Amino acid sequence: MRLFLTFFYGFFTMGAFSQVPDFSHIKKLEVDINRSNVVMYVYDVRQGETLYSIARFFKLPFQELMQINNIDARHTMAIGTQLKIPIQKKYILNEDHHDTGYIPILYKVKSKETLFKISHEYFPQPIENLIARNNLSTFSLDLHQTLIVGWWTPPGTKLPTPPQPKGSEPTVDDSTHIIIHIDLGDKEHTVYTTNSDPITVKKEDPDTLLTEVPPIPIITRKGTAIWDKKGSDKVNLFVLHNSAMINSHIKLRNPVVGLEALALVVGKIPSGAYPSDVEIIITPAVAKKLGALDSRFLVEMDYYE
Repeated sequence: MRLFLTFFYGFFTMGAFSQVPDFSHIKKLEVDINRSNVVMYVYDVRQGETLYSIARFFKLPFQELMQINNIDARHTMAIGTQLKIPIQKKYILNEDHHDTGYIPILYKVKSKETLFKISHEYFPQPIENLIARNNLSTFSLDLHQTLIVGWWTPPGTKLPTPPQPKGSEPTVDDSTHIIIHIDLGDKEHTVYTTNSDPITVKKEDPDTLLTEVPPIPIITRKGTAIWDKKGSDKVNLFVLHNSAMINSHIKLRNPVVGLEALALVVGKIPSGAYPSDVEIIITPAVAKKLGALDSRFLVEMDYYE
């Protein structure tokens, strides 16, 4: 009899006989990062909710929720109880979505944190996604600045359809403009470039790869660069540029002192953020490499479109 009562009570506390709670009141998730680089969210329990229903909404085994919060299976949670909930990064959508039911995940910037750290270590995604989504005009981040780092999809939410693969067709890496070699045997290579049809050359004549593949044009021009002297990113060599290919590298020269820097193009300059004559935004790290003293100066650029 005691065994039956214990089982019945545990079954009841999981919400088996209660109405399914409505989590529509959750309009955003304000999360933090712990020392183990785990995304954490603090949730206040509402009337009618159980560990089981809360765990289901956050896509966790309810036993894990019990362990993290040191709660016994027979424990009855009071309204307002705060639960620590780990948000699994694999369930965070990083592409921008505005569909009904998608919940923005927010993160407040801490001291000395950079866009690179947040987009590569905390919430893995292309850094340009983070820049565009939050309408950032520079690489600088303010202390306690709130960023939308992704989207949460509750159970039952229709997910976006992933792009369909193109069968066995060879792919061209448009993000780098680098020639791709695909080995089809001992005697031949088929070479694909981003701006030409496939070219087949004999393996014993490797020089043909250099002479027959159309060269990729490099744009050389001068323009006005801007950087924030109070910017937090003093390590990463990143730039924003409107016509250079994203994820390609751009070579910069300061004609006044003759110093050069090679930086990664991570996105475009947000529309309307700067005067029309500004062609490139650079991090403090790039400015240091170029020996720039003024926050606005003339720079020479070599890049791919």
